[in-house]
Amino acid sequence: MGFIVGDTVTVITEQNGDKIDIEELSRQLACPALKISTLKGTGIDEVVDAAIKATDGEPVVPQHSFSGVVEHALAHIEERLLHDMHAEQQRWYAIKPFENDEKAIEKLNVSKENLEHISQDIKAAED
Repeated sequence: MGFIVGDTVTVITEQNGDKIDIEELSRQLACPALKISTLKGTGIDEVVDAAIKATDGEPVVPQHSFSGVVEHALAHIEERLLHDMHAEQQRWYAIKPFENDEKAIEKLNVSKENLEHISQDIKAAED
């Protein structure tokens, strides 16, 4: 899935004297960022090509980065609870206990012992 930087965003940005770094935006979003102008009719072919290319490739799993202590806690949760789960799902389910998502915790069938253990990791990260 791509992100398109269009006319309105570009005009507002350029009026303020700034420029959009498309390469950096692409890197941070982990997907192609494409600059188009519907007024000028530019960039539309590139969007079509990128859409076709995206359907041919491997799906991109978005990755959110957190502070070191939170990443450390997530790693513990993944290791303790999620090692048998597909890699694409591990990150999402590791984040859910931080959100106190009872349905996700229930779906994972987390034992009382494991829940206490990950609660300590979460508390340490929150502190």
